[in-house]
Amino acid sequence: MPATTTRLRWLIAALLLVGATLFAVGVGAERNRHTDVEAAATAENGESAEHRAEEATRGSTHDPGGEAAEPGEEWRIAGLNPEGPGFVVLGVLISAVLAATVVLRPLRAVLVVVAVVALAFAVLDTVEIIRQAQEANTGLSVLVALVALAHITAAGGAAFAARRPVPATTMPA
Repeated sequence: MPATTTRLRWLIAALLLVGATLFAVGVGAERNRHTDVEAAATAENGESAEHRAEEATRGSTHDPGGEAAEPGEEWRIAGLNPEGPGFVVLGVLISAVLAATVVLRPLRAVLVVVAVVALAFAVLDTVEIIRQAQEANTGLSVLVALVALAHITAAGGAAFAARRPVPATTMPA
């Protein structure tokens, strides 16, 4: 296999892993930010976090359809929180498996799957950029933009690699 193809596969894998790492860091930073904001709000008005959580549960306005929530609220896709621990772990695992597969089994079908999944991640990243911008959270907006850039570049690289002719394999005599 040509050296450029091998380097491209390694680059795609690296971009997937960088995107997954930055995604996990961003979710952790956002959770930390929300904890700090809640602590400040509790100190200001004396309302406990348990009381606010109870109020939020009773009068929940989270949108199960996937549309943008009000600033400060969690957004949901089909009723599920894409920033929940399960989704974060799933996203990182999908990225790691795809990265390993691109390097170890560079089949055209694998590259197409990587391109589609990376584009899907980029769409979710774009929604998150908009949400963070609405909350005037510039730092996280920039971090998510970097994640989106990694996903878009990985998708483009995978699509490009999938279009290249696959060298014929020779069977040993």
